Amino acid sequence: MSPLDLTNLPMATYLVIPYLDQDGVLRCTYLDANRQPVRSDELDCHAQGFKVDFLCIRPVQGNLPTALRRDAEVVENLVLFAAVAKTLDGGGGLQNMVLADESQRIVLPCLPGTRRGVILIFKQVSADGATGLVASSDPEIKNSTFG
Repeated sequence: MSPLDLTNLPMATYLVIPYLDQDGVLRCTYLDANRQPVRSDELDCHAQGFKVDFLCIRPVQGNLPTALRRDAEVVENLVLFAAVAKTLDGGGGLQNMVLADESQRIVLPCLPGTRRGVILIFKQVSADGATGLVASSDPEIKNSTFG
């Protein structure tokens, strides 16, 4: 069975930019499909004109506009590897770990009217291959019923 091609699936998509803050903690900046900054607790399945129960997070491809660069160092040697998600304020029975595909995209389910805490896991890579895993600060996704 061939892997599912997520390229043209209609869903809200957010870009992630990992960086190290002044204390050496891995944090992320999120952008919407128009490359506008979005708070980490405002990633919504029903944004960008979509009404589905999934949300896609993927790394920025290409150069970042100067306005989006942070004073902290952008972490160049990190590859989006996986995400761990937990439905907040209740169960839900949804999948809790999702591996990134070969294009570093992660598609997360989120039931209507719920919120999920998410930890993105990045793989550190070097010329010798993978050297470790690093977890991000905790973004939150939601599925608003309003759009």
